[in-house]
Amino acid sequence: MLAALLAHGLETALGRAQGAPDPIPTDPELKVAFIGDTGNGAGFRRVLELIKSEGAHLVLHQGDFDYDGNARKFLQTIDSVLGPTFPYLASVG
Repeated sequence: MLAALLAHGLETALGRAQGAPDPIPTDPELKVAFIGDTGNGAGFRRVLELIKSEGAHLVLHQGDFDYDGNARKFLQTIDSVLGPTFPYLASVG
């Protein structure tokens, strides 16, 4: 009986599930840089310079940003290389 109820529930839920939405058109030349565990030293600056030289349009930074606890200095480093309006998104890691 329990199995029949579960099967009915799944069938009902799956029957009502909608398919995936249509893809959102994106620029085929879009370049996204994925980085993480950078700190804020000379190596980080070199990574930012590489991102800029490669023509990336966006940075996604996956955590461990600044081991010195100086957020202002960290953001100044980014702004000095990529510019203050460069799309730079971060997630806690």
